[in-house]
Amino acid sequence: MRIAVFSDVHSNLEALTAVLDEIRRETPDRILFLGDAVGYGPDPNGCIERIFEAADVVVAGNHDSGVVDKTDISTYNPLAKESLLWTRSVLTAENRERLLSMPLTAREDDLFLVHASPRAPSAWDYIVEEAGASEQLDFFDGPVCLYGHTHRPMTFESDGKKVTVTQERLLTFHKKFRYIVNVGSVGQPRDGDPDAAYVLYDRREKRLSFHRVQYNFRITQEKMRAVHMPSFLIHRLTYGR
Repeated sequence: MRIAVFSDVHSNLEALTAVLDEIRRETPDRILFLGDAVGYGPDPNGCIERIFEAADVVVAGNHDSGVVDKTDISTYNPLAKESLLWTRSVLTAENRERLLSMPLTAREDDLFLVHASPRAPSAWDYIVEEAGASEQLDFFDGPVCLYGHTHRPMTFESDGKKVTVTQERLLTFHKKFRYIVNVGSVGQPRDGDPDAAYVLYDRREKRLSFHRVQYNFRITQEKMRAVHMPSFLIHRLTYGR
């Protein structure tokens, strides 16, 4: 069985369309979404609809939760808060219900799925270094946790004694190891690469590969300008920062 996994679309319909087109060409058996359909970008309704149409499993991200008042956005950074207030103003009732229906975690056989962290999914903590990843290992069963949230693809690998981090684009999972894998961001990468990110997991081979897809971010930027989104959010799509 081959599984495609993507996260952090952030209302970027052009990036989402490019990724889903490539995923369909790969003909996976299952498609999983790890949260943040909305926030920052100009097409929340279109993105929610495409995600729910394509994905077999979805979990909620902090922006999904915040826009429907399940999380207090007063603590969010000002640009995130501004974009979510705009998103609320255009969100359809049907798509609001879709966001409300999203669980915080899910299981897909040997995969534990969460947007931010298994230890406290609704706290929206960031896993960015080995010590933080090590603290998460007791809070999920099975060999692999997949997450998003930081917008930076990377893998934390535990041999039972220590945790190491790698950014290898092709991984073969060892039977005695456990893994926490960040699948990157479709709509707003922050690793210095503006191309949209997703992963493919081959369950039979126990192999995971990271993929990047080019898309026309200038179209997204023009849409953002048209609704007067902050210039910082617009320009960061150019550089993947």
